[in-house]
Amino acid sequence: MLISSSTRNYFRAIGMSLILLGSPLGMYMNFFISQSSWSNIIMTLGVLLIIDYENLARFRFPSFSKMYITLIFYQIVCLFYYGFATFVSVKYLSFHLFSIALFIALLTTRFKESFSVEHINKIIWGISFICSLLFLFTLETGIFELQRADEDRILDPITMASMTVTNILSSIMMNPKKQWANYLMIGAVLLDLYCMIHTGKRTFLFISIIALIAYVWKYNLCRKVFTLRNAILTAILIAAFITIFIKNREVNQVFTSIIERFFDGIDDMRHGTTKSGDSAIARYIQMNDIKTYIFSQFSWLNFFIGAGYMRIPSDLPWIQCYFDMGIFGFYIFWKYVVIMPIITFFKVSRMNKDVLFASFICFPTIFQIFNAGTPYFYKNWTAAAFLIFVLVNIRNKNIQHKKLAKMQRVG
Repeated sequence: MLISSSTRNYFRAIGMSLILLGSPLGMYMNFFISQSSWSNIIMTLGVLLIIDYENLARFRFPSFSKMYITLIFYQIVCLFYYGFATFVSVKYLSFHLFSIALFIALLTTRFKESFSVEHINKIIWGISFICSLLFLFTLETGIFELQRADEDRILDPITMASMTVTNILSSIMMNPKKQWANYLMIGAVLLDLYCMIHTGKRTFLFISIIALIAYVWKYNLCRKVFTLRNAILTAILIAAFITIFIKNREVNQVFTSIIERFFDGIDDMRHGTTKSGDSAIARYIQMNDIKTYIFSQFSWLNFFIGAGYMRIPSDLPWIQCYFDMGIFGFYIFWKYVVIMPIITFFKVSRMNKDVLFASFICFPTIFQIFNAGTPYFYKNWTAAAFLIFVLVNIRNKNIQHKKLAKMQRVG
């Protein structure tokens, strides 16, 4: 029995959602279902669901964009560099192959009916909210602390914190029509912040606060708060949060520690001190190693083409993109992972919720380039690919509307 067009499009929305949720969803499935490399299964399934096989067979690419061609070329260059690398994990090879497959999959399809940003957001919110509830369950049952103390843990605090950020970004862009649903979104954000604080991860708390401030600024919500009804609701929420903060000693201590470690961490990365722990000093050492190598080992050619793939592994994507691949690597990474989402966010109208949501999805990767991961991590490119897909489809839709309007005038 053939699957209807509407059902296929809904499956594509599910596929895009699975890709954007990525490894955090797989981690929860590994713990609560079975340890079966769910992250790889989810990501592969996501790509397979997105592809329009009829268009692919006919070499039709309705979402064609030079940006996708540029990113595919970039990933091929990365593979070339990878081929000359030594002692590099095979997972990086999978990152590049997955990114190429995703770009091609997105080229073959376009937004239709049930395959829309609205549907993708709803699916992401539903799945990430369930994960936040599971997070709360692990906190209340003591599973979280047991896992954190286990060297072979499945539940990783960093990955759990990243899923709460995703739910926050999804919640603020849901824009439900019912009042009770608005309260549910607010409750979800508070739940996410509560869970996130327990991980002690400074970066994700910072990203969440920046995203919330950006949302309030974009929609000019400060004025809306100063109505009697909203002022009362805001006061109740603030009072509830303060009560939880004061009464719950554990939350109080963890939150205070996060704030202190956040500023200490910045100072540690600048001066090489160890006030915030080992992670900041590790990045200080990595940065010094990279600078030393550049000034002592680089030839004139290296300044253009870099030192090679992962010559010095680091958690500093913002500089490693240049150190590894020179000017080309630096330009592509900064343009598509950092600059494009920021410019898009500030330029787009607040009425264009599709583009705004896609811009918000890029927030975690934008702020993590200074202290986490590598330039090749798949999440950098899935977020950028989704934003490009939204921009290209809106551009094509506008072109079609202009053509239709012109035909109507001529007729």
